[in-house]
Amino acid sequence: MWCGAQGTLRNAASQPGLPGWTNDLTSREGYSFPLPDPVSHTLAISAQPIMADGRVFIGDMEGRVYGINFFDGSTLWSNGVGSAVTHAGAVDGSNVIFVCVGGRVAAFDVATGQERWRHTLPRAIVSAPCVISNQVIVTCLDGRVRAYHTTSGTLLWTSPHLGAPIQSGLAADDSGVYLGAENMWFFKLSRTSGAILASNRVWGSSFRMLWPVVWTNMVFVRTCGELVIGSEYIMEAVMQQSPNRAQEEQNIRRWLLGDTNNGAWPDAVSNGHRTLYGLYTSNLHQPYVIPCGPVEGCGIPPEPPCIDWQNRILTWWKTRYPTLLTEDPAFGSFYALDIAGINPVTGYRVTISAPQRAEIMRESDNLYGLSVGGNYLYLRQEFRGAQFIHLPSGTSGRIQARQRYQDGGGFADAHICYVQGNIDVSEDDPLIPDTPQQTVYARPPLAIAGNKLLWCEEFAVVCVEESL
Repeated sequence: MWCGAQGTLRNAASQPGLPGWTNDLTSREGYSFPLPDPVSHTLAISAQPIMADGRVFIGDMEGRVYGINFFDGSTLWSNGVGSAVTHAGAVDGSNVIFVCVGGRVAAFDVATGQERWRHTLPRAIVSAPCVISNQVIVTCLDGRVRAYHTTSGTLLWTSPHLGAPIQSGLAADDSGVYLGAENMWFFKLSRTSGAILASNRVWGSSFRMLWPVVWTNMVFVRTCGELVIGSEYIMEAVMQQSPNRAQEEQNIRRWLLGDTNNGAWPDAVSNGHRTLYGLYTSNLHQPYVIPCGPVEGCGIPPEPPCIDWQNRILTWWKTRYPTLLTEDPAFGSFYALDIAGINPVTGYRVTISAPQRAEIMRESDNLYGLSVGGNYLYLRQEFRGAQFIHLPSGTSGRIQARQRYQDGGGFADAHICYVQGNIDVSEDDPLIPDTPQQTVYARPPLAIAGNKLLWCEEFAVVCVEESL
């Protein structure tokens, strides 16, 4: 656990007898880790650590960026970027590029941290940079996208104004760059000139904390819900009146288009609950409505899909007929939440069945970012911690929780619990380190590098060995 200037906790059980690996990080009843308090930095939970060339890179909300030894968590270098870093950086060769909310984009030498170039944009930057073919592409709240040469920092192009500020994350392939503007138009830009190649209107209130996912000839797009923050007990009548999964998907598709079924589905509003789109990368045409209703809340946007080793496009679904997860009703619903694929031809579910059902804590207002390493699906959020599902077998378990007991629940089955906690208290235990400021919350997936898993707490970067 890298805790910045306050040092690094290294688990003695991980490297027995190696100098410096002296901390007791074996979780057990009644024990809390020897965490420092306070720490002098604040990490945005919205930021993923990134790994390259034996190093981990992260920025903090006090305006500093860091290179960290991937093996032992020692700080190799730090430098200033000017203001809060709230998202992941990007690496291209010997450069690591960070952006900050002060509107700066800067490149640093991966080995020494020496600044190589810097630009200041007119407004804030609130999404991660994207690197492709010696370009780093960045968004800006001034409504334009810019591309710089990763080595020289030369400005390569600036897009036309897209009509609104840009909070969306970026995706790119050989044919273009994909992103959304806050007028809820989604764009494909030329990767060589920034010109608009295609656009399409989607529904929702924002692209904040979201990113598109490119899959072969399609790009999958999430938006923030338009009508309500939460998703508790939304779409219940639709599921109740669906005698099987096929009928449920047809009914949800009707409901998403505003069909009230003669008043039987009173919360139907045309397009208002649609937050997931599949568009062709060639022209951003939308071939179908994906029958996926609201699945998230608590002010956190719904999580984007991820791609697994079988090339399935996995995402969350609210359903009466789960196949991967158990049939237990999720908090905020009389029915279940499930994880399944998206059929790229029809938009319907591609169900995942395994010898046993995975048991994952699910709440319709409190879900998890998804990432895949090998045949494991990893699930991560700050409050409920990290979990895994072995997709071929359905075996599941809890990797980590901040507190062994919290918020009326026990998490003693987690491999890692930082502190003991109290089952009757919903807030963090006092042993969780204080940070200089409030973090930025989101639900980015676990980062995966070989057999290591990494994530940010507001006070630490955590690196875990996979031994499932």
